[in-house]
Amino acid sequence: MGKAVKFTKYSGAGNDFIMINNYTIQYKENWGGLAKTLCPRALSAGADGLIVIQPSPDADFEMLYFNADGSAADMCGNGGRCVSMFAYREGIAGKDMSFVTASGKYYSVIQGDQVRLKLVTAEASEGYTIMYKDINISGEYINTGVPHYVIKGLPKGEIISAGNFFRHHETFAPQGTNVDWYEATGKNSINIRTYERGVENETLACGTGAVACALIAIQNEDVKSPVHVTTKSGIVLTIEIDISNGIVNEIYLIGDAREIYSAEIGRDV
Repeated sequence: MGKAVKFTKYSGAGNDFIMINNYTIQYKENWGGLAKTLCPRALSAGADGLIVIQPSPDADFEMLYFNADGSAADMCGNGGRCVSMFAYREGIAGKDMSFVTASGKYYSVIQGDQVRLKLVTAEASEGYTIMYKDINISGEYINTGVPHYVIKGLPKGEIISAGNFFRHHETFAPQGTNVDWYEATGKNSINIRTYERGVENETLACGTGAVACALIAIQNEDVKSPVHVTTKSGIVLTIEIDISNGIVNEIYLIGDAREIYSAEIGRDV
């Protein structure tokens, strides 16, 4: 058994993550395999994903993200906020920071116990109608760092079977998609639920999903920025979107980033 790998668990609006500082220690790990080891609930530390931070020549750090099933993902919105707080508390970055991911370069600011994350501008949405249980379901497909299929109207009861169906639908092959449902509750507010690809389950929150739903609600409903998004956890995320002449110029995701605990696990490194 080699060195123990130290980690810290964070939560952002109910999305939880295992954080590893690989900035100076330089562990040599199969990160996807470690995610599969650490993320199962009731069997290990339990989390929606694993985040590794390490040196970058172009920013304060690089963020690597791995889903609970071990697969890599380009980005995670709530994870981006949590990793910002983690990097700040680890002394890797100041309150104003930048980091790189597989989907681009991001900027964030620590504001007390909140993190304000500037997202890469989202791609234009595309509408798809898909039959599910003999009913045509219309939704909007949009990439906000990772892909989302957004459906208007909150479902009654569990969403796992429907989420799994759309997540694996041939329309979104081969990468698949996250699946979101939203309901406008006011001119500046929506409720959402999300089935996350890689977690393969409904999660308590999803940052990029909140952004995706806010964008679609602004596009299709009488909803204006800032959009206050109530997640399944009950914690509210705020999405600020600057749109001019139908073009999205800037997107900010604002919300909590809480440290839960720190621990270590013995690994061969």
